[in-house]
Parts: sequence; structure tokens; C-alpha cells
Amino acid sequence: MRVTKASVHRACAVCERTLLQGEHALRFSPDGVEFVDVCPLCQEVALDYGWVREGGPMSPVFTPHGRRRRPRWAQFLGVRDGNPEPLVAEPVLRRLSDSEVTGELVLTFAWEITWYQYRVVPDAPQPIRLADRGADISEIEPAFTAWNAKLDESGRVVPDVAR
Repeated sequence: MRVTKASVHRACAVCERTLLQGEHALRFSPDGVEFVDVCPLCQEVALDYGWVREGGPMSPVFTPHGRRRRPRWAQFLGVRDGNPEPLVAEPVLRRLSDSEVTGELVLTFAWEITWYQYRVVPDAPQPIRLADRGADISEIEPAFTAWNAKLDESGRVVPDVAR
């Protein structure tokens, strides 16, 4: 029997320190296409850079090579080729009340068989995080059941705008 040494060279993508054999490394995607190794000491820095952790609730979606990726907000609102399609016939301009202006946004997505709730805090190291989920819509806190948007025929989110 012959024993050979494995020669795998792994380094942290943030601090460039060589990872020891058997050392636990976290996987992050800086560009939404490839994953890189990050040492446990640098995971907060990777989150600050906006890198997405492998296996997290917001894992990147892989697209075929050669296709230009639109920003996540553009995908969510249905923007095509950089020109947004209007969601309402005429724009509604009004000042937000004090209760509408907060540092945190709660997004709840509900279907007949499941629901997910995300918290968005723009100034946080990880701005979008999965806060809660469940199997029955009755489990959602009553404060978050006043639906203010719906999906149209093409699957885009259309807000119910108060006039």
C-alpha cells in the first residue's frame, strides 16, 4: 500500500492566508457566479463586501454564461433592458408619514402552502435576511397580513399604491 500526500492549496479570498489541511472554510460568492473559500475570521468582512454565503436564504441564481445579469432590484420589479415599465398609469407623489419611515423593511411572501418573511436593513452587514417562515398563513403576525402588493399575469410584483 502506498500513501501519498494530497497537495491541495487553499487560501482565504479575503486575507489570502493559506488554510491548513482540515481547517473549516466558509464558501462565499462575490460575483454570483463562482464560490471562494473564506476563513472563519474573515466571514464578517465577506458579508460587509456584500458577498453571499453558500447555502444561505439568498443564494445566488446561476445564469448561462454570456448573459448579462440584471441587478436583483431590477429582476424583482420586472425591469427589462434598463428601461422600467410603469407599474401605475400615473405617478403618485406624496410624503411618507413618520410611521412609514423606518430603517427596517419587512417583506412577506405567502402562498397557499407556505410563507417566508424577510427583514431588510440597508445599513446592516447582511442587509437581507430570512426572519421567519411557516406552513400556514394564519401563523403570520396580524401586523403583517395587510397585503399591499400582488403579482400580475407575468409574475411581477405590483404595489397597491394609496392615492
